[in-house]
Amino acid sequence: MTDVLDLPFDQFQRYELVRALLDDVRSPGETYDVLDVGGRTALLRRFLTEDRIQLVDVDPSDADGLVLGSGARLPFADGSFDAVAAFDTLEHVPPALREAFVAECARVARRYVILAGPYDSPRVAEAEELLLDFLRRRLNWEHRYLKEHRVNGLPDREETTRGFEAAGARVESFGHGALDRWLALMAIELYVEHEELLRAIAPRIYRLYNEHLFASDHGDDVYRHAVVAAFDGAPMPSLERALAPAARVPAEATRAFLRAGFEFARYDALRDTYEPEIARIHGVVHSLEDDLGQHKQSLGAVEADLAESRKTIEDLTGALAREREAVGQVAADKDREFEALRELHEAGAREIEVRGTELDRLRAEQASIHESLHDALAHVQQRDHAIESLRTGIADALSGTEDDAARERLLAAESLSLTDELALLIDARDRRRRERDEARDQILALSAEIARERDRVQRLRGYALSFGARLWRLLTFQRLDYDLGPDED
Repeated sequence: MTDVLDLPFDQFQRYELVRALLDDVRSPGETYDVLDVGGRTALLRRFLTEDRIQLVDVDPSDADGLVLGSGARLPFADGSFDAVAAFDTLEHVPPALREAFVAECARVARRYVILAGPYDSPRVAEAEELLLDFLRRRLNWEHRYLKEHRVNGLPDREETTRGFEAAGARVESFGHGALDRWLALMAIELYVEHEELLRAIAPRIYRLYNEHLFASDHGDDVYRHAVVAAFDGAPMPSLERALAPAARVPAEATRAFLRAGFEFARYDALRDTYEPEIARIHGVVHSLEDDLGQHKQSLGAVEADLAESRKTIEDLTGALAREREAVGQVAADKDREFEALRELHEAGAREIEVRGTELDRLRAEQASIHESLHDALAHVQQRDHAIESLRTGIADALSGTEDDAARERLLAAESLSLTDELALLIDARDRRRRERDEARDQILALSAEIARERDRVQRLRGYALSFGARLWRLLTFQRLDYDLGPDED
C-alpha cells in the first residue's frame, strides 16, 4: 500500500482536510464511529487509522464492509455515528436529492457532519471550465467527473448550511485549496496521469505538495470548502488550529514547480515528435502482443495436451497399480491354493499309505476268509457225503438189505429152533431199532451241525460282501486320488 503522501493532490486535499478538522476536536485517546458516504474506495481508512469506518455507496466495490445504499436514504438508525463525512460527493448527487442527502446525513450523526467538496461560485465554475478546455485541447480527453459537475451544477453552500441548521446544528465552512494553485496542480496531475511515460514520476510531484504545501494552502479564494455541522453542543473545529496559518508559497517550492513547469513545457513541445513514434511503437507492441497471444494460445493448446497426457499417464499409472495389486492378490490366492493342494496332496498320500496298509490287511483277511470258506465248504461236503452214506445205509436197513455180518448170523440161525430163531430175530429187531434210533439221533445232530455250518457260511458270505464293498470304496478312493495328480501339476 502506498504512503498517503504519494496520493494525487486532489485526493490528499479532501481527506487530509477532514482528518485535520476531526483531530482538532478529538479528546486524547478518543476514537470515533465514522460513516463515509460515497466511500467505496475506502481511502478514509488510511487517514483515520484508529477510528471505526463504515462505508456506504450506490456503486459496489471490493472494499470490506461496504453497504450498498443511497445517501438520500441511508440504511442506518438515527444517531448511529459520531461523525458522517462525504468527500467531493454532493456535486454528483442529482439536485432533486441534495436536500434529502443533507437531511439523512444529519439524521444518522450524533456529533458532526462534514461535507467537503466544491460549491457553486463563478470563480470555481470558471476554473473547472478552463481545466476541461485544457484536457480537450491538449489531451483530447473528456473528464467524466468534471463533466458531471457541469451537468448537475455545483451545490449551493448556503442551501447546504440552511439544511443543517434546520436539523438543529451549528454550521461553519472552512475553505482550502487556493483556486489558481488548484487549477495548475490539477492540470499537472491529469497531464501526468494521462501520459504513460510520466506516471512513474507522478508520486514525487504529489509528495512535494502534500508534504510541504497542503497545510498552508487555504484562504478566501479557494476551490473546496468543508461544511461542518456540529450537533448537541459538540465543539466546532478551528482551521487555524487544525492547519498551519495561510502563507505564501515557500520559495524553494516555487522554484521546484517552475522547474517542473519548464520540463513539462519541453516535454509537451516534443509531443508532436514522439507521439507518432510512440504510435508506431504501440503498433509494433500490439503486433507483438497479437503474436504473443497466438503463441500463448498455441502454448495453451500444448499445455492442454500435456495436461491431458499427464492425466492419461496418471490414469494408466493408477490402472497399472491396480493391475499389479490384482496380480499380487491373484498370486497370493494361487499360493494359498497351491499350499492347500500341497497339504491335500500330502494328506492324500498319508491317507493312501494308510489305506494301502488297510488294503493289505483286508486282502490278507480276505485270503484267510477264502481259506476258511474253502475249509468250511469241504467240511460241509464231507458231512453231506456222510449224511448221504448214512441215509443210504438206513434206507438199505429199512428195506431188508443186511450187511455181511448180519447175513452170516441169519445163515447160522437156520439150524436153530424156532424159539431161538425167534429170539434171534427179536434181538436183531431190537438191535436194528437201536441202530435206527442212534442213526436218527446222529441225523438230528448232523442236521443241527449243518444248520450251524450254513449259518456260519451265511455270515462268512455277508462278511465277504461287506469286505468287498469296503475294498471297492478303498479302490475307488485310491483311483480318485490318483486322478487328482495332473490337476496339481
